[in-house]
Amino acid sequence: MFVGSEHILWSIAKGDDTVASAVLNRYGFCEELIRDIIEQYDQDAAEEGDVRLMQFSEDAERVVELAEAQAKETKYKRIEPEHLLLGILLEEKSAAAELIVSMGADLDDMREELLSRFGTDRSGLPAERKP
Repeated sequence: MFVGSEHILWSIAKGDDTVASAVLNRYGFCEELIRDIIEQYDQDAAEEGDVRLMQFSEDAERVVELAEAQAKETKYKRIEPEHLLLGILLEEKSAAAELIVSMGADLDDMREELLSRFGTDRSGLPAERKP
């Protein structure tokens, strides 16, 4: 099984009470739409024989690295969905970012809205999240 940044995007969209899922939904990226696109991609890959054991794509690894760096920089104890979405929006060459752009959304606008709704300025996420 293959895990790409698009799968991370899908898991963020499935969240109910996160700022990240609210931003995705505002831009029209619901769980079902992302799932349908991924299923088509996965079916095409399976037909081409490009299915492997469970592994992360390079862009998914990079998204998680960016999310982890942002979480550490802002003194979070764990990576939140908002960190993952920010990682996707920053890794503009990732499959997830390309999916977002292909549907007509602007990565910079989404990043600004995410940061704004999460209560920060352009420098990053807030230093601490209340549980």
